[in-house]
Amino acid sequence: MPRKARNSPVIESPKNAYDPITLDDLDELRRLIVSRNDRIPYTHQIREWLPWQREIASDMCAHTHINLQGWRQKVKKTTAACLVAMEYIRRGIPVIAAFPTLRQGGRVILRRIDCWTKATQEDLGLKRIADNQMEVQWSNGGGIMALSTDESAKSGTQGYTAGLIMIDEAHETQPEVVVGPMYPAVSDAMDMGYGKIIQIGVGGARASLAEHSKTLKRADGTPFFHQLHYGGSRMIREYGEFIPPGSKRTIRESYFEDKALYTSNDFLQFVECKPIAAGSRLLYSPLLTACPEVPTTPQYLVGIDSGKVTDYTVAMRIRVGASSVVEQTKTYTVDDIFTVPHNMTYAEQAAAIVEWARPWVSRALPYGKTCELNGVGYGLHEALLELWPDCGCVHITDNAKNLGLKSRLIDELRIAAQNACFAVESTLVLDERGESAHEHFAALTMEVDETGRWVAEHSDYNSAAIVAIYGI
Repeated sequence: MPRKARNSPVIESPKNAYDPITLDDLDELRRLIVSRNDRIPYTHQIREWLPWQREIASDMCAHTHINLQGWRQKVKKTTAACLVAMEYIRRGIPVIAAFPTLRQGGRVILRRIDCWTKATQEDLGLKRIADNQMEVQWSNGGGIMALSTDESAKSGTQGYTAGLIMIDEAHETQPEVVVGPMYPAVSDAMDMGYGKIIQIGVGGARASLAEHSKTLKRADGTPFFHQLHYGGSRMIREYGEFIPPGSKRTIRESYFEDKALYTSNDFLQFVECKPIAAGSRLLYSPLLTACPEVPTTPQYLVGIDSGKVTDYTVAMRIRVGASSVVEQTKTYTVDDIFTVPHNMTYAEQAAAIVEWARPWVSRALPYGKTCELNGVGYGLHEALLELWPDCGCVHITDNAKNLGLKSRLIDELRIAAQNACFAVESTLVLDERGESAHEHFAALTMEVDETGRWVAEHSDYNSAAIVAIYGI
């Protein structure tokens, strides 16, 4: 029997921990969390159900396989899924939460449930026995482990069993990374009738997990995943005049504001949650100035894109700071770019770059100076080593030896921007024509094929940025 906290009602565990989760269970849990909001950081506080959230939560209770696609930041998809996860934890059943990056997983689901349980653990009779950036465990057997949905997920769940698997950003996830390697962790729970898989995201490429799950059928021909779709058109049709708590705009007003703000492809993906066709913006404009930092002595990274015959060598300085959004998370801001003049020898180019960096290079991070290797890059790198013995190098052009490296680095940059950890100084001008770095990065696009593989538009500045990020 859970110990009753002073002046606090104890929420009893069900007689059978493996009984189906009901909407009443989630209602009870939500009311408790709302009553303890004064103990929870503002960003993780919750209120009463939004009109559509109760319907989403009810469907999550009723089905074992859920694929939820909804308007980014408006539907509050993760909140409903986190309530289901917390109910599993209250019952002493392990949970797996997977994101494109571990830092995302720690920031969103793990941190939210951590805040909720700390505020309510006396009411629930929970006692924490393990706590780190990847996993939290409680004495009743419940726990939550954060995994990434990149290649490391293929071995991340070996020997691990769970009752619930949550995949966030399912549109960024490839099926082969999680379906075979990760989903068997919940198979025993499925056989016993209490297992559940919840996928959350927006519109994805045809072969992404979010879209792939729509093609899966059971032996009798019925769909394997229950599909929930809360795109912008449905939201304004059913809830257009509703003003969400904390907002001054109706759903309808937000819809048309996003339509004016996003590119057409981004609008279809993130608001309407439709499958991605060819072409999408690499980093949409609002993300590039959304890099909040706390006051700190900055450190720097240097990325160098080696010029060939028809273009210039570009050296980029990236300021590294501490994030005001997530503890122990760094931010990266492009704040200076040096274009090396044409018709200079390797030694002259290296000397010019070193002179440009001289005022601040003593604050560069260890291994924070990286040069791209291509046809002429080897010569430039050798010249730089004479002046910067710790200057690293990377051949980012995809070839047989590092297939997909550039694509992976670009995707990391996209994810960093989406999480307000990568930005570009809006006042930084690239050339005499007055083109700003902010506008340049915002205009870059990518193509996607049916397998979901992205191919980015070439940019010397973007290459210098990903070389610098690779260097650390």
